[in-house]
Amino acid sequence: MVVIGRNPDYLEHSRLYSQSVFISGGLLKLVPKFLHPIVAPLIVRAVKKHEAICTKLSTPIVRRRLKDMARLGKDYKPPNDVLQWVLDEGIAEPESMAYRRSPQWISRFLLILNMVAIHTTSIVTSNTIMDIYTSPNKDDIIAGLREEVERVVGNGEYSKTAINNLLRVDSCIRETMRVQGLGDFGPRRLVRRIENNGAVAVALANAVTRLPIRTV
Repeated sequence: MVVIGRNPDYLEHSRLYSQSVFISGGLLKLVPKFLHPIVAPLIVRAVKKHEAICTKLSTPIVRRRLKDMARLGKDYKPPNDVLQWVLDEGIAEPESMAYRRSPQWISRFLLILNMVAIHTTSIVTSNTIMDIYTSPNKDDIIAGLREEVERVVGNGEYSKTAINNLLRVDSCIRETMRVQGLGDFGPRRLVRRIENNGAVAVALANAVTRLPIRTV
């Protein structure tokens, strides 16, 4: 069975798509909003280019999966991958959300999913490994994680259900995300108004504020 994630062209253009999205977003912030309708189509040309290539590569595979599912019915043996999870979710949706079964929508959803997962996954994984090996209790932590992994997936059952049962691994990753975060600053917050309760105002109304995560 053909797997999208094994296609080097798809992987490369998916990476370039993610890169282009963030670059285009940063450039658009430098342009006044009233010029966006004119400038935006030029800035996002690379985004559209890589999106079209990825969609062209993935759409035939999505259509083949949908065709096999309809033809084989209960005899269909679904592969254990993200594409199949998305297909199963789309088929379970009511008719009002039939667009989620569209090959074009699914192909674009996979591309967006890859985009938000590439940098977040690499950052969280790197931080988790460094936190574990710089901990004074690293030997106990590693032994506990290894015991759980061998117990849950040691029989070769690598599935979404099995992953959900990796409670220690999940807790370890969550703790790293709580302490380290995904950047040096937290999300931007817009100050709508300031309540005058006698305290010293630290921000003006309509100002945008961000907090440094590592010093909180």
